[in-house]
Amino acid sequence: MIIALVMGFLIGFFGSIPVAGPVAAIILRSAIAGRIREARAIALGSAFAESLYACMAFWGMSAAMARFPVLVPISRVAGAVIVGAIGLHFAFAKKKEPAATLGDSPTDPSEKVGQRRRGAILGLTITALNPTLIATWTAAVTVLHSTGIVPETSTSSIPFALGAFAGIVVWLTLLVSLVQRFRERVSSGTLDRVVRGTGWVLIAIGLTLSVRTLVKLL
Repeated sequence: MIIALVMGFLIGFFGSIPVAGPVAAIILRSAIAGRIREARAIALGSAFAESLYACMAFWGMSAAMARFPVLVPISRVAGAVIVGAIGLHFAFAKKKEPAATLGDSPTDPSEKVGQRRRGAILGLTITALNPTLIATWTAAVTVLHSTGIVPETSTSSIPFALGAFAGIVVWLTLLVSLVQRFRERVSSGTLDRVVRGTGWVLIAIGLTLSVRTLVKLL
């Protein structure tokens, strides 16, 4: 079980390093705007949903997808719509000045709690509806099983998922800390261009997913 925990942590940590996904883009934008608590809450919500994918992949998610093939195009369409919508929001959002401090501006405790709650729900929802994670974790678990390092037992799925959760949280928290540290060294105009550029990239990803799904359906 310890080995499953460690392997889950390593896959979760290093698999989260690419920052091209929608969740990473949202976390970056929140951190750039100085909403550090919100960024960390998004990371926690996203890590929770992704760890569930890791657990299900260990149990044999690919078999479930093969039994119910209609889930594949549905998840792809949902993912394309979400990614595209986030991209539009980023690309055409009104320019806002970053917060004056590196921390969060709200001083009302209830407002801080609400900010964290919204962030956690946002991260959880976007990750849960991301179709690429199904294939990603299934492939990762398949490779892991082929090595024989972790036994293919149901009892190993829980520590594997917990390790994946920890690895994802550690990397995303580190990412937020890096942005928080270097944020003031970059001009607000540059940060705004980065956010808008990220939006156009997400729009392109959403369109690509939509076209690929349409081609496969036809």
